[in-house]
Amino acid sequence: MTSGNSRLEKVHQEVDEVKTIMLDNINKNEERSGKLKELEDRADQVCVKSKSFRRTTVRVKQQSQWKNRKMKILLIAIVAGVVLVFIIIVIVFLSGSKSSSSEVAISDPAIALTTTPPRGN
Repeated sequence: MTSGNSRLEKVHQEVDEVKTIMLDNINKNEERSGKLKELEDRADQVCVKSKSFRRTTVRVKQQSQWKNRKMKILLIAIVAGVVLVFIIIVIVFLSGSKSSSSEVAISDPAIALTTTPPRGN
C-alpha cells in the first residue's frame, strides 16, 4: 500500500504541476487578451487620426493650389502691365519724334528763309 500511496501522491503532484501550468497559461492568455484589446483600441485611434490627417492634407493641398493660381495670375498681370507700359512709351516716343521732326524742319534757318515771305524794301 505504501507504493500505492506513493504512486497516488506522485500523481497528485503531477496533477498539481499541470494545474499550476494551466492556471499560469490562463493568466498569460488573459494578459495577452488585454494587451490585444489595448492594441485594437490604439489601432482604431490611429485610423480615426489618419482620416482626419487625410482631410487636412486635402484641404491644405487645395489652399496651396489656389495660392499658386493667384500668384500666376498676379505674375501674368504684372508682365502684361509692363508690356503695355512699354508699348505706350514706344508709341508716344514715335509719335513725339514725328511731330518734333517737323518742328525741327521749320526751325532750321535754311528752310525758314525759303518759307518766309520777303520783307518789303
